[in-house]
Amino acid sequence: MLDRLLTDLRVATMDPARAAPYGALENAAIGVAGGKIRYVGPVKDAPAAKETIPPAGLWVKVCVRSCVVPFRSLTRLVSREVI
Repeated sequence: MLDRLLTDLRVATMDPARAAPYGALENAAIGVAGGKIRYVGPVKDAPAAKETIPPAGLWVKVCVRSCVVPFRSLTRLVSREVI
């Protein structure tokens, strides 16, 4: 089970195989457990979580390494409250 699940997001996957701008995954979720991102994908497929946070359609770019995100992100929410 996840600790927290952020729902109703637009995730910029940057996957060139996706036709949407930025490789966008609409109506997505990001799940966190043990201080690490454990799930990124559609809300409908997300595992159960102790707490759900609906940030209402914000754009998020999940990065393996540091990155610059030129649009509104969840940096404060993820760094202070989620992880």
